[in-house]
Amino acid sequence: MATMTRIALLADTHSTSFDDGLGPEVASYLEGVDLIVHAGDVYASSVLDWLETFAEVVVARGNGDETLGHDHRVADTQVIDCDGLSLGIVHCFEYPPSSPYSLGQHIHDTFGRDVDVVVFGDTHSPVFARHGSTLIVNPGSPTMPLTRLGAPGTMALLDANGGPPRAQLIQLQEPILLKRLGYREPWVLPPRSG
Repeated sequence: MATMTRIALLADTHSTSFDDGLGPEVASYLEGVDLIVHAGDVYASSVLDWLETFAEVVVARGNGDETLGHDHRVADTQVIDCDGLSLGIVHCFEYPPSSPYSLGQHIHDTFGRDVDVVVFGDTHSPVFARHGSTLIVNPGSPTMPLTRLGAPGTMALLDANGGPPRAQLIQLQEPILLKRLGYREPWVLPPRSG
């Protein structure tokens, strides 16, 4: 029987230092994972230190991660192999790509090779899609979801066991950011126009 590798996927935490990292609910999903992949906009190395108490951490540098400097866990783009599965990790990834640029070419240009899973962030909005055999995942943001700032956010779990990768969106129940700031109700943003 093949062993199961479980990978936590996070992005856009936009977190400064908190004593409990990203809180007990996120911690409960990190218990027992084999690897944590963060698709950028972490903001504070203390968050990475907290994540590393659960598992190894691999991070793609976000456009707000200047303070992470030369942290060994962080690179602009990461490609890792985990139990026969290749993951390409980047913060900004145009999905879907603008025409006539093909998604397959976009993946190859971004990572220098084909990958089994693309993990990206930046939009704060979850994406789960397939392009041929490639799984494309944006786990959203656990702290700042796109349309309801302060509402409960999202993260994802990726399971790999030698077969096709499977990802699961985790809809968190607790609003992390505004709860810490003392607000009770989510601030609802108006829909984006054209």
